[in-house]
Parts: sequence; structure tokens; C-alpha cells
Amino acid sequence: MEENVLLNAKQVAKIMNIGTSRAYEIMRDLNKELKTKGFYTIPNRISKVYLLERIKGVNNASH
Repeated sequence: MEENVLLNAKQVAKIMNIGTSRAYEIMRDLNKELKTKGFYTIPNRISKVYLLERIKGVNNASH
């Protein structure tokens, strides 16, 4: 069930090796994508699965 975890900007920054302000920008963009697909989003949080799919370019986020 860990795959459904929601990440905050600090966690996204660590995963992507970027600054937290850039992580917030990426999270906003990804949440916009999810909203257009009909998903509910939580501000300043992003699904770990969706983040990994988008940054790794895979359909099934395998770690």
C-alpha cells in the first residue's frame, strides 16, 4: 500500500535532486495534469506513483 503515498515538496526535491521551490512547480504542473484527467488532487502533495511514472517515463512505476 506504500505505492499510494502522497509526497510533499521536500520528498519530491530529494527524489529528483532539485530544490524545494522547483519541486513545488513540478507538483503544481503534475496536479494540473491529474485534474484535467478527472482526478482529485491535494495542494502541495503528489502521488508517488504518478511522479515516478512521469519522471521515469514508464506506465508502471517499478522501483
